[in-house]
Amino acid sequence: MAGLRFQIIMDGFIPEDPTGTLVAGIKIPKAVASKIPAIRAEVQDIKVFIGNMNRTLGGEDLSLKATYHQCFHDEIPSKPCEPEQEI
Repeated sequence: MAGLRFQIIMDGFIPEDPTGTLVAGIKIPKAVASKIPAIRAEVQDIKVFIGNMNRTLGGEDLSLKATYHQCFHDEIPSKPCEPEQEI
């Protein structure tokens, strides 16, 4: 069956901003913080769709993994990062 296959890999770091907006326990720049809820909602919707396709097509290798975590490795002294949270 023909279809579109996407592979999206994003590994980014948003630095803490003391004047920013609190998101998942970290204050990040307001310009980015306002977009986070929409991004998470879209990712969750796509995960549901892909999960339904897995059940419908049976045997297809369709998956979406999306996580985030609080990162502290750049702090002095360095601290371990928080566990990944599934979106």
